[in-house]
Amino acid sequence: MALSCGPRRRAVVPKCRQTGGGRPQRSDARTNRERILSVAEEVFGQGGRSASTEEVARLAGVGIATVFRHFPTKAALLEAVLVQRFDRLREQAEVASRHGPGGGVLRLLPPSRHRRVRQDRHR
Repeated sequence: MALSCGPRRRAVVPKCRQTGGGRPQRSDARTNRERILSVAEEVFGQGGRSASTEEVARLAGVGIATVFRHFPTKAALLEAVLVQRFDRLREQAEVASRHGPGGGVLRLLPPSRHRRVRQDRHR
């Protein structure tokens, strides 16, 4: 199977796969992959490594075979979740850094922490 798409880590976690014939992946397959990753981030975030791939499949609305078609092992799914999360954090940090030192730190924190940071800053 040839891999394509995705600027970095292409061989590890491709953003977009091609079929054996070199055709781009169908849109429903891409949607399934995105949904699986989104649900897996939530499931593994709550249950850690012991969380169930079957639960990921159920909540994503796909069969377990679909999960393993996109991610051949549980470790590959966890890696994809972490890469996606780190990429998102890197992008947020780049945006925050444009606001000068410390100027965008609140953008990196969840909104529930904003008030606490502001209170600590004024002490």
